[in-house]
Amino acid sequence: MFVRTHILSLIFLVSAFSKEPTEGEKLFSLHIKPLFAEKCMACHGDEPEKIKSEFDMRTRESILRGGEIFEDEVLIPSQGEKSYLYILSTRVEEDLEMPPKESDKLTDEETAWIRQWIDYGAPWPSDKRIAEIQGKYAKGEQVVTSKALSEDWQNRRYEPEKLWAYRPIKVEKVPEGIHPVDWFVNRKLEESGLDKSPVATARELYRRMSFGLTGLPPLPSEVLKFEEDFKKSKEALSIYAKKLMASPHYGEHFARHWLDVARYADS
Repeated sequence: MFVRTHILSLIFLVSAFSKEPTEGEKLFSLHIKPLFAEKCMACHGDEPEKIKSEFDMRTRESILRGGEIFEDEVLIPSQGEKSYLYILSTRVEEDLEMPPKESDKLTDEETAWIRQWIDYGAPWPSDKRIAEIQGKYAKGEQVVTSKALSEDWQNRRYEPEKLWAYRPIKVEKVPEGIHPVDWFVNRKLEESGLDKSPVATARELYRRMSFGLTGLPPLPSEVLKFEEDFKKSKEALSIYAKKLMASPHYGEHFARHWLDVARYADS
């Protein structure tokens, strides 16, 4: 009898733990709770002593109690269209738009979530249950932080493509005979369906150097001399770059940036 009782208890616990969440529970855990945390709790729960309009959104029960204006009409389970929690989020009530800031305005998708959640009966799972649902169904990747501002912040999910800084270092095998930078650039150009720009001529290279280092166009005689030297040796590029950097115009050109920062003017 003792063993049978324990087996039945174990079966009950396992079945309770493995029970699939309802659509309403998933909607709340994955979308509504994070939405409330981001858009609502600053005024209605993060600081209990400073809750605005006496409307506390920390629990389902406190939302059902309503607040200073709408009382029990704020949340009417299974009646999203009639609940002011949804109506105000659509910003159709003048002077009662929620969130009040235009920059915090909810998207059509977000207001639809609120209406749908209420239509599901406005379920509010326990924190443990929410964590289980988020762990199983939340999309994206979680970034572990040492000092998160809150549990919701700690459990935030990000689109993988936006987490490039956290990706493991991948060593690419660059073919011989090509500079690694050229290889990476060429590969990206091919992926994007773009063609490479033609190789710059000696004249174009020197003009770019002159404008870039001194801010001034080169003299025709300098261009011709560079073309001659560049034909003989590619080292001419480095030699002429050093000459330009030794010019007073180089210092004047880059000092101008600091004068701009200091907002210097002769007027």
